[in-house]
Amino acid sequence: MTPEMIDLARRNAAQGNGGKGYSNVEFHLAMIDNLPLPDSSVDCVISNCVINLATDKNAVFREIARVLKPGGLGGERHCIKAGITGRA
Repeated sequence: MTPEMIDLARRNAAQGNGGKGYSNVEFHLAMIDNLPLPDSSVDCVISNCVINLATDKNAVFREIARVLKPGGLGGERHCIKAGITGRA
């Protein structure tokens, strides 16, 4: 993510919901294993093909567990395309 992408996401959230904006979303520019959020403060964490890029995946999952409220939901989507071998 870049600061420009965060700015765009914030603008889109402010203009969404028929122009009323959304008040239930936040966007932060941060490292996935060091989120600028208090313990037990979020209802849901969604990762879309990001955790696989982290060098310390255990640290990422510990951070997700730290910020999730009790009973909170975490989701990870990992995309794999058949036929891709990873060889150049």
